[in-house]
Amino acid sequence: MSFEGNDPQALRHRRWRLLCLAAMLAVAALVSLLLADMPLARFAMSRPLPRLFHKLFELSEVFSHGLGVLLILVAAAVLDPFRRLQLVPVAALAYGAGILANVVKALIARARPNAAELSGSAWETFQGWLPILWPADADPPWNRNLQSFPSGHTATAVGLAIGLTIMYPRGRWLFLALACLAACQRIDAGAHYLSDTLASGSLACLWAAACGNQGMLVRQLERWRNRFPATGHR
Repeated sequence: MSFEGNDPQALRHRRWRLLCLAAMLAVAALVSLLLADMPLARFAMSRPLPRLFHKLFELSEVFSHGLGVLLILVAAAVLDPFRRLQLVPVAALAYGAGILANVVKALIARARPNAAELSGSAWETFQGWLPILWPADADPPWNRNLQSFPSGHTATAVGLAIGLTIMYPRGRWLFLALACLAACQRIDAGAHYLSDTLASGSLACLWAAACGNQGMLVRQLERWRNRFPATGHR
C-alpha cells in the first residue's frame, strides 16, 4: 500500500515482510489445527475467563467490527484532517481483508466451537466444500454455525492494524495488540478456533501485499492526490 513519503525500495521491503508474515501465520494455523484447536476450544467453552479479561476481549471487538472500524476511521479523519485521503487505503485494507475472509467462508464449511462436538479431532469440524451452494433444506444447512473458517472479524482487525501502522508507525505495537485482543475475543466467544484467527491474519497480510504500490487502488489514489493536492498534504 502506498502512502505519502514512501520510496519504492521501502515499499518492496514492506511487501516482502508482509508475504513472509503471511507464510508464518499460515504455518502457525496448520500447527494449531493439528495440536491446539480442540484443547483451546474445550477450555474456552468449559472454563470462563476472569471477568476482567472477558470484558477486555469484549471491548476489543470494536477494532474488528465493521461499524467499529468506521468509527475509528472517522476519528482519525477528524483528528488528522490533512491526511484524510490516506484513510482510503486503510479502509481498503481493513474491509478488503474482511471481505476476502468471507469469500473463503463460502468455500469451506467448518462448525464453530460453540456449535461443534469438541470431543473429536479438529478435522471433524470441517463439514464440506462450497457450502454456499447447499440447498436450504440440506442437512446441515449452511448457516452461521458453519462459518468458522476463517474469522472475518480477525481479518478485518489485522488489515486495519496494518493500515494504521503504515500511516502511524509509532503506534504499531498498540495496533498489533488490539488486533491480537480482537482475535482472542473470537476464541473466547466460541465463534472461532485458534487456526481460524491465524489463517485470517495470513489472508489479511496477503491482501495488504496485493494492494502494493503497483495495485489499481493505489494508482487511483495517486490520481486523486494529484487532483486534490490540498487534501493529501500539509
